[in-house]
Amino acid sequence: MSGVAIVAARRTPIGTAGHGLAACSAADLAAAVVPAVLADTGSTAADVGEVVLGNCLGSVGDLARAAALRA
Repeated sequence: MSGVAIVAARRTPIGTAGHGLAACSAADLAAAVVPAVLADTGSTAADVGEVVLGNCLGSVGDLARAAALRA
């Protein structure tokens, strides 16, 4: 049987344009939470089949893939 399971949820920092996080891309911010989710669940990268992320600030390509690769 296959299915989907949400195993953990995290939120990245929220920044204002031109301020402290201006040099960070959405993928950089998202990549920072991936290790925390793995730690929360006792998983390793090899256990992950798919990463799903939401991004409400516009199109940045495949954010989940970019964040997973950077993490």
